[in-house]
This record gives sequence, C-alpha cells and structure tokens, in this order.
Amino acid sequence: MVEISTKKELIGMLQDSNRRVAEWFTTIPAKHFFTRQGEVWSGADNVDHLIRSHKPVAMALKLPKIALRAMFGRPYQASLPYEELCQKYREEIARGAQASGRYLPHQQNPEADAEIKSGNYWNSFRIPAGNLSRQLRNGRRKN
Repeated sequence: MVEISTKKELIGMLQDSNRRVAEWFTTIPAKHFFTRQGEVWSGADNVDHLIRSHKPVAMALKLPKIALRAMFGRPYQASLPYEELCQKYREEIARGAQASGRYLPHQQNPEADAEIKSGNYWNSFRIPAGNLSRQLRNGRRKN
C-alpha cells in the first residue's frame, strides 16, 4: 500500500479509489447489479453503502473542531495513518464485522428499469464522493 503523508496525497488516493470503484461496478450488467448471491451484497448494495458512509464524513469535515469535540469528546489516541486505518478495516471485515444501522444498504430489486436505476446509483455516488474530496481539499472551518 502507498504511504500517504500529505492532504494532497489523501485526496488523490480517495479520488483514485472512487474511480476504481466506479470502473469495477459499472462493468456489472444492470440486470445483475441488483442481484445478491445468498447473503453477499449486490453491486447496488455496495454502492449504496459507500454513499451512506461518504455523506457523514463529508458533513463532519464541514464542522469546526469545537463542534466535533462537543458531539464526540476529545480523542483518546492520535489519529491512525491512513494505511493502518485501511488495514484495521480489512481485518475487521475478515473477522466478520458487518455494517449496521444507517450504513446498511436498502436492497432493491428492480425488474424492468434496472438500467435506469443502476445509472441513478452512479449519479447518487458521484455527489457524496465529490463532496468528500472537495471538503478535504477546502479544509475544515475554523473554530
């Protein structure tokens, strides 16, 4: 994994990751995009989860630090390097961790309009993905 040491590198990695996600999932034919294989999430479920997880991060980055401290308290430890955070996330998933609450996708299974609905998912993904990148680039509001 590439070591990220600047905000510019983080933004670039985020944009590259979002591009790879779009390339990967847009190769799935629309008729299969919404189909789950047993308990495994469909492409649509994964994209919905990404949309739901991007939005609150972008919103939090708009808040001044003092507002975040009022909401969540002071951090107990220093922030993890990006690479370490990603590794911990992958390890938790491998151990069986699952999304919950507002991060769970709303499963859809459109019959006739799968092509239109899958396009709508990508339009819905581009907005929070762009907002997150933009907010990182613009920085946090001052206290």
